[in-house]
Amino acid sequence: MIPETSGPEGGGGFRPPRRRAGLEPPLVGRLIGENKRLIFGPPLWYDALCAGCLCFGLASFFWILFLVQTPFWIFSLMVLGAGIWAIASVERLFIDLRSGATLRFEGSGPFRSAVKGHLREIDALVLTTEIYPLSAIGQAVIYRLVLHWKGSVQPLLIVESERGHVGVGQALNSRAGRLYQKGIVYAKAMNLPFFDNSNHASPSPLSPF
Repeated sequence: MIPETSGPEGGGGFRPPRRRAGLEPPLVGRLIGENKRLIFGPPLWYDALCAGCLCFGLASFFWILFLVQTPFWIFSLMVLGAGIWAIASVERLFIDLRSGATLRFEGSGPFRSAVKGHLREIDALVLTTEIYPLSAIGQAVIYRLVLHWKGSVQPLLIVESERGHVGVGQALNSRAGRLYQKGIVYAKAMNLPFFDNSNHASPSPLSPF
């Protein structure tokens, strides 16, 4: 079992010395080029929304500035800035499955950085379950696929997540089947160990502050 932060039935009190804190961006995995590359990044709708903000913000800025000639061009800059910030706030991981080379865009905004590495630096892919505190009936849970780096040289990366609802008396991982199957596919493609820790509650890998 991969060590996690302390929690109900969790594995010990291990806490990695370095991890990313903040909002959890939506990421999904995609195998590209006859399974030669694996990319973890935002879904296509997210990239399309960001591109729309950039195109609309830039076009409306020049249109208002030179044709309409009103001070409302500032709103166009706000939309343009929102698109740029949205693109810079999402982590991405590119993996060449043939050579094992990895490229991770980590951080957000002006603090964003590109980190090159190799698959041999990654320890394992882990499926976890977090109990969401707000639920009217039964238990709301969040399933996550989390990449762990050896020696915590890089912060944990949530490569995919999914919300579910567990009925009274059901096991915590009773709705984790789809993400479990994805985890097996990703781990096999990366030639990494896959650990299923979804049968017990784990804390969120990301601190909100």
